[in-house]
Amino acid sequence: MLPVSAVQPKQNEDYSSFTQWCENKERISAEARYTVEVLLEEVEAEDCLTAGVKLSKITQLELNNEKITDITPLSRLTNLTQLRLNNNEITDITPLSRLTNLTELQLNDNEITEITPLSRLTNLTTLYLGDNEITEITPLSRLTNLASLYLGDNEITEITPLSRLTNLTYLFLENNQIADVTTLSQLTNLTALFLKNNKITDITPLSRLTNLKRLRLDGHKIRDITSLSRLTNLLVLELNDNEITDITPLSQLTNLAWLFLKNNEITDITSLSQLTNLAELRLSNNKIRDITPLSQLTNLTELRLSNNEITDITPLSQLTNLRELWLSDNKITDITPLSQLNSLIWLELTDNPITNYNCPFQPQDICAFREKSLLEELRRRLRRNIVVSNTNTPEEIDKFLRSLPYSEIAAEQREYFFQSETQLKAGALGSLRITKDLMTLYDFSMQPILTQELDFEIEELGKVYGDAELYKVKKDKTEFYISLVSFRPFNLDNTFVVIWEKDPRSID
Repeated sequence: MLPVSAVQPKQNEDYSSFTQWCENKERISAEARYTVEVLLEEVEAEDCLTAGVKLSKITQLELNNEKITDITPLSRLTNLTQLRLNNNEITDITPLSRLTNLTELQLNDNEITEITPLSRLTNLTTLYLGDNEITEITPLSRLTNLASLYLGDNEITEITPLSRLTNLTYLFLENNQIADVTTLSQLTNLTALFLKNNKITDITPLSRLTNLKRLRLDGHKIRDITSLSRLTNLLVLELNDNEITDITPLSQLTNLAWLFLKNNEITDITSLSQLTNLAELRLSNNKIRDITPLSQLTNLTELRLSNNEITDITPLSQLTNLRELWLSDNKITDITPLSQLNSLIWLELTDNPITNYNCPFQPQDICAFREKSLLEELRRRLRRNIVVSNTNTPEEIDKFLRSLPYSEIAAEQREYFFQSETQLKAGALGSLRITKDLMTLYDFSMQPILTQELDFEIEELGKVYGDAELYKVKKDKTEFYISLVSFRPFNLDNTFVVIWEKDPRSID
């Protein structure tokens, strides 16, 4: 009898082309063989030579959600400029070191700890490494062409190696263990910086980042925000869940359109009166009594003031552009001042000592005096954010809409586009814009609403219908699904969200 080693498949060799990898499928490890099979299916080829020719020519490759563990067979695809390997089971990325033409690499949701092989990929401009097990990022210091870097949901404590990446405009570092942000002061080209849920208390180094348009600092123990006064280009500022008492420095940020200050220790909001470009303001869970300064913010379309100490809402009578107003858990007795807010589509008044419960609006379901279905609230939010305008519709959107199983909730959104299950409304195609609103993006609005405000748990289930990501959302006995699709090129106008009452994969 032959020894066991003699009948076992050989370990991976270093073949010079994919064709050779394919022709030696029976000699390589089972993990590498599986990757070869995935690639054969990807290029729709049955023979190795044809597959090798096709793969040698491609510049973009997407192998998300394939349960790949061994990426060695990719090492000879040196013409690749874009490679997406999100949500696999990859631990060793050494084979990628040969792909020096890459400009975009996505490796989110894997099991990567060691990123040294990436140091050779100096042409990279976009790199996704979110949701791995990375602690050490020194190898990234050589990637000086990077413009966008995603490192969220890792175990990073030290970010000094980022100091050389001065071309960065977008940096995502949420859900790590970062305490010191001094290094970031050198990244003066940043326009978007995400630092939610780290261990930051001192944000003084951020004062030099005057090109920032969006800054997220939720979930720290920040008290002093004086350094933010210089960031006058900011459009979006998120400071939820901190220990802020004095917001005077924000008075200089007159370009702000979205300001989130939920769950702090704020009592005085006088400085907000100068922020007249604000469209959305969130001040729930503070200690605010006097809201007089808000009367100047006439561009507001959404205002959240729940769980404060407000008694008099007269100043709100001037805010005639408001569409959503949240006032639950205050000390309000009279809602008459709201009668002039004719643009309102949602008014939350739960848990107030209101003496007259007559809703001053038509239809009266605008007023919510009691808890409403969380699912219904999300339906309403999505209906509001699907808008029609004179812009071109990507053909993929039409295909996506047509492919959706006809569930109750999908139907609520499809009615904007279809006469029936299969027939588009006249003029719909070519004049549809899925969303123009930053607030409808999943990571910016939907996910925080679900997890932070409504206490849901979210489980990512992979993808359905091509690029549509599917999430399971659950709290107690309430359960539903969200599918999210983004069309290339990614921008605010190419995102579409659908809510399902049951798993769409089970709908015929």
